[in-house]
Amino acid sequence: MPYPSLGDQAAAFDILKRERRLELSGEQARYFDLIRWGIAKQTLNAERAAEGDNHQFQDKTRFFPIPQYEKDTNPNVANDVAGDWN
Repeated sequence: MPYPSLGDQAAAFDILKRERRLELSGEQARYFDLIRWGIAKQTLNAERAAEGDNHQFQDKTRFFPIPQYEKDTNPNVANDVAGDWN
């Protein structure tokens, strides 16, 4: 069923992002939306710059680190893992 009041797909997505930002701002769930939508780096770096923070979001932090135990015991884990990050 189409929703003509939302406009095109891009406009509807913008509305969704705004609603999620407002609704989840105090629940610490916005980060995962930013990661899922692929806009975490640009959004978080812009927010940090506005606050005067010079620490940049790193691409590696989109993933959880691979535990050392897993790397030591699982031969299927890639050997080219840099540090603890996948």
